[in-house]
Amino acid sequence: MRNQKFEYYMRELNLIKRQNWIENDLYHLVAEMIKAGKNMSRLSLRDVSLRSRSPKGQIFYGLFSFPDFVILDERFDNSDNLAGGSVNIANKNLIYGCVEVKNVDEKLLDLESIDLISEFEKAKKPGNEMNQDLGQLLGQILWFKKVLYTNGNIWKFYKRTSQETDNFLTDKCIEKLFEDRMKNEAPDYKWYAGLDDDNLKIEKVFEFVLESDINKEVWEEFLNSLYSINWEG
Repeated sequence: MRNQKFEYYMRELNLIKRQNWIENDLYHLVAEMIKAGKNMSRLSLRDVSLRSRSPKGQIFYGLFSFPDFVILDERFDNSDNLAGGSVNIANKNLIYGCVEVKNVDEKLLDLESIDLISEFEKAKKPGNEMNQDLGQLLGQILWFKKVLYTNGNIWKFYKRTSQETDNFLTDKCIEKLFEDRMKNEAPDYKWYAGLDDDNLKIEKVFEFVLESDINKEVWEEFLNSLYSINWEG
């Protein structure tokens, strides 16, 4: 069965690339793979890629941009994010992670090779901004804590390991960032300005390259790793 799944998966990847080479077509296959795991049996995988930055959407937009999918507790109710008539993120603890999908063969970032502090210093200078791809991935890791990052051929799983980030985000970022967005103003508050090594502890848990000539053991190891992610923990 798992060998059949590998053949099916590679066939779908090749068909996407040959017949409809757009990122959105990969969403279905990625979601299908994730949902097949027993670790998702009590969780919810939702596509938020087309959400707007409305008060209810802010909790998914987080620091930089919407991911493609979020992993939610079944108890999560998006209507709660309007409680009190304004942006409410009290239920953020029921969001366990996210999935960022890139087009097949699109180059993925390798965070381990990037000097993040140096990038922040550059972006803080007047007239500069954070690199779009880096800001997206890093913002998602800091906000959602656990991120699956894939272009179909390569799958990476990142998680942040510092609880200091929670204090940083709550105390210094969120109120100002969300306030600017709700006024439809371009946020001039650079949320990454105060980040340092203490709240930038990020671990790459696994990385797999899936190609047609991989052996059965690599495919099995990939599935075991994907379906062993403890999203709730």
